[in-house]
Amino acid sequence: MKQDFLSDDIIAIAKNIYNTDLSGYKPSFINRRLKLIAMRKGIYSAPQFTDYLVNNLNFNQYLIEEIPVHVTSLFRDQEFFKSLTNQITLQYSNKNMLKIWHPGCANGSEVFSLALLLQSKKIALNFKSLGTDISHESILIAKSGVLKCKNLQEMQLLYRASGGQGSIREHIITSADSFVIKQNLYDKIKFSRHILGTDDTFTQFDVIVCRNMLMYYKDEAKERITKDLYESLHTGGLIAIGLQETIENLEVSKKLRIIDKTNKIYQKID
Repeated sequence: MKQDFLSDDIIAIAKNIYNTDLSGYKPSFINRRLKLIAMRKGIYSAPQFTDYLVNNLNFNQYLIEEIPVHVTSLFRDQEFFKSLTNQITLQYSNKNMLKIWHPGCANGSEVFSLALLLQSKKIALNFKSLGTDISHESILIAKSGVLKCKNLQEMQLLYRASGGQGSIREHIITSADSFVIKQNLYDKIKFSRHILGTDDTFTQFDVIVCRNMLMYYKDEAKERITKDLYESLHTGGLIAIGLQETIENLEVSKKLRIIDKTNKIYQKID
């Protein structure tokens, strides 16, 4: 029998006691995540889970950490990265300082992917990247600058397929099963905790990469989040979303121009 872990009581408890708003997520998604979280604690019914939330107030951080889906990897979707880096190079080759924001960055893999590719370009691009995420644990991992890598040769192939020039070894220090981003590149990257759609918005970015996060939200939450992203972007700036995501039904789409339909890259026109 299917057990529904999502209820008005749990949403109210999360918001009023834990200061965590679950109402914007799609019900099917948040129910799956809550069920998984409960089962990891040995809880197999919604009433038991409700009691657990009320009686274990230190559970808040775990709940926040585990609700998002932290699935990411270096150079995921190579054609996307190739398209985005080419567009950035064409549009911003003469810019004094390019500002890039990666909301929902998880362990920083996509932040480092784009930074490695931009660093490899023969046209010297001055850029600063900001990666943000709701998860404290993910931000700590990202800040370390250490990335798991069992096969450097395979990573080099992904790097080149994504548009990287030269060897990835120029920008990393390798060890047995991981590598560290070299300091001169790491200094261009910053990570901090931020709750998209809830915390104050940032401003004046040239590029925003927000991939594979909008898919988990209801349309009304998507409207709020994409409005924040739009307002954080310079006119003419670029915004990228996940390949399986769509914003064409949202109000913000009226103020964006499609740059690459296949790779979901848009430009702010108003």
